[in-house]
Amino acid sequence: MRRRVEDGPGASRDASRQVVGGARGIQEARVALLDAFPLPAGMFAWSDGRGAVHVNPAFTALVGYTSEEIASVSHWMHLAYPDPEERHVAEEGWARVGTTGPVTGIPQRIRARDGRPLDVKITGTPLPDGLYVFTMRDVGDEIRAEQALRASEARFRKLMEALPDGVVAHDGGRVVFANPAAARMVGIGSEDALIGEPIVRYVHPDCRALVARRVTRILTEHEDLEPIRERFLTVDGRPIDVEVEAREIEVDGHRVSMVVFRDIGERLRHESERRAVEESAQQAERLKSLAMLAGGVAHDFNNLLAGILGNTELALMEPGVPPAARVRLQAIERVARHAGDLATQMQAVTGGCVQRAVPLDLSRLVWDLDSLLRATAPRTVTLHYELRWDLPAVDADVTQMRQVLANLVTNATEALVGATGRITIRTRIGTFGRDALERCLHGDEATPGEYLVLEVEDDGPGMDAATRSRAFEPFFSTKRTGRGLGLAAVLGIVRAHRGAIEVESEQGRGTLVRVMLPTTSTPSMERTSPGTDPEPTPVPRASLVLVVDDEETVLEVAAAMLETAGYRVLPATDGPTAIQTFEARRQELCCILLDRNLPGMDGLDVYRVVQSADPTLPVVFCSGYPPDALVEATVGPRKVPYLRKPFRYADLVGALREAIEGR
Repeated sequence: MRRRVEDGPGASRDASRQVVGGARGIQEARVALLDAFPLPAGMFAWSDGRGAVHVNPAFTALVGYTSEEIASVSHWMHLAYPDPEERHVAEEGWARVGTTGPVTGIPQRIRARDGRPLDVKITGTPLPDGLYVFTMRDVGDEIRAEQALRASEARFRKLMEALPDGVVAHDGGRVVFANPAAARMVGIGSEDALIGEPIVRYVHPDCRALVARRVTRILTEHEDLEPIRERFLTVDGRPIDVEVEAREIEVDGHRVSMVVFRDIGERLRHESERRAVEESAQQAERLKSLAMLAGGVAHDFNNLLAGILGNTELALMEPGVPPAARVRLQAIERVARHAGDLATQMQAVTGGCVQRAVPLDLSRLVWDLDSLLRATAPRTVTLHYELRWDLPAVDADVTQMRQVLANLVTNATEALVGATGRITIRTRIGTFGRDALERCLHGDEATPGEYLVLEVEDDGPGMDAATRSRAFEPFFSTKRTGRGLGLAAVLGIVRAHRGAIEVESEQGRGTLVRVMLPTTSTPSMERTSPGTDPEPTPVPRASLVLVVDDEETVLEVAAAMLETAGYRVLPATDGPTAIQTFEARRQELCCILLDRNLPGMDGLDVYRVVQSADPTLPVVFCSGYPPDALVEATVGPRKVPYLRKPFRYADLVGALREAIEGR
């Protein structure tokens, strides 16, 4: 028979203790598991029934508190959240545990025992027996990494926004990234509008095939592409010149093509201007070298012509010259003088000097030459004038300015040979700055300011760039006949007048030559045409002249002419001989005819020795070169005649007479 167990108060208490003891046993068993399976995350648990808190070693290592130091959840709240507001927020979060189910990854900032702030994520799980288990993981490194990533992204974004170069990335030819500069360059308000566009959307049609090949190349060969020049089109169709480079990069394990491009329009303009200035400087240097060559040739040529003309003139002065011989001699003289004109043009190329400058009315000079210009132009060519009559004067040599105009019109006329055409001659005034002058050919003395402008324009076939660059070179000509000195002489004369010259010409659009001459405040003067050569007056008595020249032909001709005029002559072929003769016969000399350019001891050196010993002795400089600044500086305020080779009998005797009478 089975034994019956009677129920009673004692029995109820025992049963209750057994239930509670069983629950506690289960909780304690579960809590024991926290220590039995050590985990890297901090874990803690508490029971609603008894409020006991248990923590594992990882929790203590993380926050510094043991289970004995945390008497209750409320106590823990005060320890972990000393700030009341933060604690209130945390308590609301903790209160949701058990009512809303498990809580995963609650970010919290708690205070450790040593006062350090800790960024943690807490995951809570309620168990059926009233036990709550939480894990706490330190996420400070993660948060700092995220913050660093966000800061890096912000810096990258600012960098891309501030970068003046356009940057786009494309995947398979479609844009996946663009910076603001890329949008600005093509005229779009936002870089987002570029996303998804084909990479060739804003590439100029002329460059699209090239870009397509480069895209294929970078996708297949996976190498950086060298920078090249391309042309883009903006939204409104405006072309822009850009320099583009591309490379392949990896983003999140995926390879995309990054393209960097910059607007080089301004740089190309600067390079073009720099090349123009360099070409102008090179052309000026080339012309200077050629001008020096032409001047040297003209000098030697003038020495030869002095012998030819001088002997011819002396022969014509001989009594009893047969008529037939006289005709031949006169023909020789005419040809030699034409050769002298050629030498004069060659020397004009050098820009040596202005023979006689006076205030000149440029429009009046042009108008006065109208009949001559029309007589030399073919009937198929029309001359048209656009002259200003209110222009200031220009200090210029009348004869040289006539030569400038005649050469320019002749050059324009020859460009129209075989066809009808029109030549327009203009005068005006203009202001030219440094940039404008740098595009012109000019001498060192041309400065920014106000200039009188003489323009000669034709509607002929024009010139290509190569011809235009050589137009002012001596002896350069596009015609089979001619000497190629017309424009070269014009340039030399303009340089001598401190002016500048410019040519505008294109094939099929004619040519315009622009001459700029500095203005003067002095009123213009009327000039009379040159008369015939004055006849020299006879020498009143025999006088002794020292003639110094290294060219024996010139020396012989000068001596013969002076002896014909009644002078006695002492010859010298170099500087030392001239000084010795001067020192030996100083008291007898009435004048010295002195070559400007002597080998070894220069004519200016001889002049200084003579002036030092006898400042009153007249000297006449003689040269195949025009006078230069060095002569003017040497002679100072004293008037010293300057005789150009080849000279005529009347010129030579007149120069000596001027020097002697001016003593």
